[in-house]
Amino acid sequence: MVFRLIAVMKMLNAFAIYMLFVSGVQPKLITKGNVTVAEDNSVTLQCGFSDEGVQLVLVEWNKSRNRTKLAVYRPNNTHHYNQRITMEVKNQHSTITIKEVLKSDKGWYSCIFHTFPNGKQEEKMYLDVKGVNMFGMKHRLRNLSTYISASVVGATVVILIIALVLWKMKRKLSTSELGRKPHKKMPFYENVDNILNTQCNQNSDTSMSVYENVDNITNTKMEIRHAQ
Repeated sequence: MVFRLIAVMKMLNAFAIYMLFVSGVQPKLITKGNVTVAEDNSVTLQCGFSDEGVQLVLVEWNKSRNRTKLAVYRPNNTHHYNQRITMEVKNQHSTITIKEVLKSDKGWYSCIFHTFPNGKQEEKMYLDVKGVNMFGMKHRLRNLSTYISASVVGATVVILIIALVLWKMKRKLSTSELGRKPHKKMPFYENVDNILNTQCNQNSDTSMSVYENVDNITNTKMEIRHAQ
C-alpha cells in the first residue's frame, strides 16, 4: 500500500511538471553571476533552479571556449575530468570548485542541466583571474585608505580634547588671579614698600639740596651788587 502511494505521488509530481512545460511556464536556470578571483586561490561557481520540483537527469560543466568537459553528474555517479575541479549537486543546484586557480582558467563557463520533462537548459558565467600582485595591491590600498581616514579622525579628536583642556586651565588661572587680594604681611609687598619709601626720601633730600644751593647763589649775587 505504501509503495503504491509513493508511486502515485511520483506520477502526480511528474504530471505537474509536464503541465508546467506544456503551459509554457518553465523553471529558469540561474547563476550567481560573473566571478573575480586572485591567482593561486580557490573559487566556486554556482548554478541551479529556484524550483525544487525539477528532476535532474544530467548535469554538465564545460569550459565554453573549446567546450572542454570539466565534470559530469548522473544520479549516484559523478565524473571529474580535472583533478583541480570538484563538482557537487544538491537540491537542483550544482557548484564546481576550482583549486589553485591559474591564469589559463580565465574565461566563460557553462552549466548544462538536463531535466525531465523540460529538457536541456544552459547558462554561462565569466571567471576573471587577476594576478596576485595586482589583486593584493588593490586590497592593501583599500586597507591603507581606511587606516588613514581612521588616523585623521583620531588625531582630530585628540587635538580637540587637548585644546579644550588647555582652554579650561587658562580660564581657571585667570579667574583665580582676578580674585586674589594683596597682603601687606607678605615679604614681597614689604620689600616693595621699603623700596618706595627709600626712593621718596632720596628725592626729598635731593630737592632740599637743590633749594639750598639756589638760596646761596641768590645771596652771593646780592652781596656782589652791594659791594659795587
